[in-house]
Amino acid sequence: QTWQGMEFFPPRFWGLDPLFSAKAKLNVGDVLTLQEYPDFPGVYCILNHPIINVHIMGDVVSVSKRNLLIVYEVDDGSGVIPCCQWRKTEGSDQGLVIPPLGQLVSVFGRVSEYREERQIRALFIVPEENPNAEPLHWLEVARLKRTVYATPFTLPPGVSTSSVPQLLPREAQKQLKAVITQAVLQHVKHKTFLLCELRRDEELKRNCLEQAKKNCDCTWAASEITCELDSIISNLPQDGHVIPTNPARVLTGRAYEILSDEKHLFPAIIDYMQRKQQHHKAAKMGVPEGWIVQAIKQQEVYSQLPTLRIVAAIEHLCDSSQIFPVTNKVYKLVT
Repeated sequence: QTWQGMEFFPPRFWGLDPLFSAKAKLNVGDVLTLQEYPDFPGVYCILNHPIINVHIMGDVVSVSKRNLLIVYEVDDGSGVIPCCQWRKTEGSDQGLVIPPLGQLVSVFGRVSEYREERQIRALFIVPEENPNAEPLHWLEVARLKRTVYATPFTLPPGVSTSSVPQLLPREAQKQLKAVITQAVLQHVKHKTFLLCELRRDEELKRNCLEQAKKNCDCTWAASEITCELDSIISNLPQDGHVIPTNPARVLTGRAYEILSDEKHLFPAIIDYMQRKQQHHKAAKMGVPEGWIVQAIKQQEVYSQLPTLRIVAAIEHLCDSSQIFPVTNKVYKLVT
């Protein structure tokens, strides 16, 4: 669609914009004034570039420790923004570096809103020791605004929104996504991988083209299948299909493996419930679903998982009689 004189593209084309998978370097004031992408709440935009993750730099001016998270307010002179970092375990700072007031930090994370206030859900908060880091960040942001952010996103040559009929039913698009997702997961079934390497895997691209031709009811252009593949690869962690094997690494060097209920989620959920029922009086009567979800997502390896993925694992544990519901959405271990 067209808005404010610019063309905004459907999500299946976002993977073709390098800014979509990058952490956009911005000032705090820029993040506070980002507009939402038309028709897609939770996704923001610079011109018509879809933006999800950002990189800001500023001084810590406030630290608020809460039971499940720590909220830092970061000020870079253009504005102040809260940056929320989940604790790995309830009430514990284990594994976290708590920067003192006045410390210059880099914050990498996802832009979001809470109670109509803009914030950043921090993936990493890194203290900066170089006194020149902040002015260099300002210069880089200014350069990007001139050379990258000021240029609207356009589709590459040979790709157009008309390359796939716009009136295709939603079911057909879901079918394509399901076919390509299955092909990707089958391709990486028994190995670890980097997302950047997966995008360059020509064998995977050929297999996806073959699977779409074989298993989809509609005829799709090769460019559209490639767009869908790139989007699926970018969203594998957020969609709950894969988890990092080395979560401490920066995202560009992070390896992934397929998420398995039996290998990953079931043991994590059962271990949490055992500890909770042993040491928390209220939990002896059962552990609420919300506690389980929060505890799992506080672990860095599972921090990007959608809530519904964890809820589905809880339900599978019930189906296999490893836990049972005491009341609605409250569970106990089978002993």
